[in-house]
Amino acid sequence: MPDLLDDLRKAPAAVAIPARRAQALRRLGRRHRPERFPAGHDRSVSAGPGRPPPESGDYYLYVGRLELYKGIPELAEAASRYRGPHRFVVVGKGKQAGVLEAARRRSAPLALHGWLPAAERDATYARARALLLPSIWYENAPLVAFEALAWGTPILASETGALPEILHGGMCGRTIRPTADGLLAGIDHFEAEDLAHGQRRAARMAYETFHTPARYLEDYHRLIDATWERKGSVRAASPEPLGISVESARSPAGSPKDLLGRSVP
Repeated sequence: MPDLLDDLRKAPAAVAIPARRAQALRRLGRRHRPERFPAGHDRSVSAGPGRPPPESGDYYLYVGRLELYKGIPELAEAASRYRGPHRFVVVGKGKQAGVLEAARRRSAPLALHGWLPAAERDATYARARALLLPSIWYENAPLVAFEALAWGTPILASETGALPEILHGGMCGRTIRPTADGLLAGIDHFEAEDLAHGQRRAARMAYETFHTPARYLEDYHRLIDATWERKGSVRAASPEPLGISVESARSPAGSPKDLLGRSVP
């Protein structure tokens, strides 16, 4: 761990996906400001930029591993106690599948699936009222969140960890307490504000603005360019080691060379 911290302090640049990690890097006393990037998603979706997202259906959706730390027991209890007009659709597999199955046998409005083929999974995202992320453990940027946003589906996300950042200030969802009571209260408030319909365009816009591959590559290129500019400034202000000048390390055309004498663009 000390070696890792030392490497982080010396690195010319650092990328932190959640803002909380960027703050942690700043506390390490880094010389340069860590860059925080929203996570990207490379799946092409047929909703497509500029097209309206599909209308929501009658269910709340969970997609992912069925494990304790994902809040599956809390989800099962919430579904068992739910008295509203909607259903819960669960896509995934894991050790807590039996907890959900037991709730379904007790007449909870649950539909349970394993992993679905891509086309069927995407259609399930597209019609969900909201994606549920009730994790009780810290999460940073789960892929399922960006798959949902790509289809214009808002998110009800646990207030734990970095999940609230995915909501972009409440533009495309709401935070919930990761408990059965918190899930039920979150759904009630979500329905009271009619966000299943009211946030679909905003959810799609958040995806197009922050999470497309093109945006992600643009951010990385910006970081790389800024890093080279900083390194160039440092070299210009530092003495030239071993009598090797900057000019002698350049090709006749003025471009730098690598250790093998090859020109570097």
